[in-house]
Amino acid sequence: MDILDQLIANKDNLDEVSKHLPCAVHINSVDDFSILYIDPVFEKIADIDGIVGDPEKNLGLVHPDDLPKAMDACRYYLDHVKEFSQVSFLQRILGTDGNYRTYYSTAMLVEELGGLLHFSVDVSRTMNQQEQLVKILEDTEFIKKNFMKFDQLTPRELDLVKYWAQNRSNQELSAQLDLTENTVKTYKKRVYKKLEINSFQELYQYAHAFELTV
Repeated sequence: MDILDQLIANKDNLDEVSKHLPCAVHINSVDDFSILYIDPVFEKIADIDGIVGDPEKNLGLVHPDDLPKAMDACRYYLDHVKEFSQVSFLQRILGTDGNYRTYYSTAMLVEELGGLLHFSVDVSRTMNQQEQLVKILEDTEFIKKNFMKFDQLTPRELDLVKYWAQNRSNQELSAQLDLTENTVKTYKKRVYKKLEINSFQELYQYAHAFELTV
């Protein structure tokens, strides 16, 4: 049974299905676009108190520059529903923190549910996830290229890198590691030589990639 069939089968208890989905779900009336249903995901994000059944309130959550375009897209789709299976658009939704979040929404007419069924994904969160994935891949590639250099460091040098990456002074490193300041300087030179680097930025890249940053 696909998602749509599950929603229809549970139309009297939509939360049971929507709470397991990785997106927000809501249903609009085809007459005035009032909210007929909104799921727990949106409840945590948008200021929805009292908006179900009140088109003025729920439409007020959409950014004023986006609302006319979204409504025009939905109206066009409803007028040509036999030609299109769904309609998609971007819209900014006002959150409980007072800021707008951009959602990519796909809607379709589902008569069994009484209106326009929307699936919405937070675009900003998706972009952040993609950025995190890119960073992970970059770190993985860096580790593959530089593991042999990093593996040369002694346990004491690794301790130094961990606290050095916090941009601590030689005096602070000396106290933290119970070393003289001259010994700290000697260790730093060894680390630079083994890693073939000559700047703090390069050192921090090693510390971050090899999970020595706090």
